[in-house]
Amino acid sequence: MNKTLKILIIMICSIAILSGVVFAAFKIYENLQGEAEMKPTFTGNIQEGNGNVETGAISSNKVWVGTFNLAWNELMEEVTKEPVEFEEGNSAIVDELNKQTFTKEMLNENSYPLHLRHLSLKTQELLEITKMKYHILF
Repeated sequence: MNKTLKILIIMICSIAILSGVVFAAFKIYENLQGEAEMKPTFTGNIQEGNGNVETGAISSNKVWVGTFNLAWNELMEEVTKEPVEFEEGNSAIVDELNKQTFTKEMLNENSYPLHLRHLSLKTQELLEITKMKYHILF
């Protein structure tokens, strides 16, 4: 094989590899553009991609923190003694959390701290001031 042919083959292979890398980088960038979706519970399959498990791609950013589920469950077990209901009606998140799909029984007892304390009157007043100042609705 002559020198010109070798250079041509190397250039074609380099262009093909570079094109693949650039294409992959753009696809990753596109998937990271959306904001992360806050989920109260994780009920899906990590391999879901646009509703099709066979694609093996994650279609969007998802954030799930199991500790909030544990705190909500503790609220239901120790304070309300039943599913939490709001006077204004429940949101989809509240309904999902009330299902208790993630519980402390699913974890090793030594893997998380869980403490339930009632708030002092001063702390409750501070929370109310903070809610009004920052227009927090909870």
